[in-house]
Amino acid sequence: MADLCEGVPPGDGCSGVGVLGGGSGEWQQRVEARTQTTSLRMLFPRVFLIFPAMYVIVRSPAIPQVVGTFGGS
Repeated sequence: MADLCEGVPPGDGCSGVGVLGGGSGEWQQRVEARTQTTSLRMLFPRVFLIFPAMYVIVRSPAIPQVVGTFGGS
């Protein structure tokens, strides 16, 4: 907070409350509610896009060995 008020003369209203948007009760409740829904929203891309891509990348070096073992020549 000291960095935000640096260079402002004392008594000019740089207490930090105005910088953060006033009272923190309502603001904090909104932030917590959005945080809970954000983790749920991130679940879909993580399960259906990121994990399968990582699985393919990690397992791809073993494909020739598996094909050679079960496949044929």
